[in-house]
Amino acid sequence: MTPLEKLISWHESWALRNQIVKCKSCGAEQSESDRELAFVHEPTCLNARFATNPWQALDQVREAYWIPPNTAPVDKEVKVATVMQKIETDDEIQAD
Repeated sequence: MTPLEKLISWHESWALRNQIVKCKSCGAEQSESDRELAFVHEPTCLNARFATNPWQALDQVREAYWIPPNTAPVDKEVKVATVMQKIETDDEIQAD
C-alpha cells in the first residue's frame, strides 16, 4: 500500500481535529493523551470490530511518509534554492 493509500484508508474511518480522533461512523472521540487505550466506539458502530487503534494507524501513515535524515538536508536545500529563485524572479518582475 502506498503512503497515499494508507492516508486515504485512515481518513475513510477517522477525522482528526485539535489532537482528537473521531470515528466517522459513530462519532465517538478519543484524545491523543489516551492513545494507548483501545478506542471505544458506540455499541452499534460498524467500525467497532475493525478500528480500535486509530493513533497507531495514524503513526503508520506518518511513518510511510518519513524521509530518512541523510536525504532530508539535500531535499531542504533544493526547496530553499527553488524558493529563492522564485523570490528573485518576482523581484525582477517588480523592478521592471
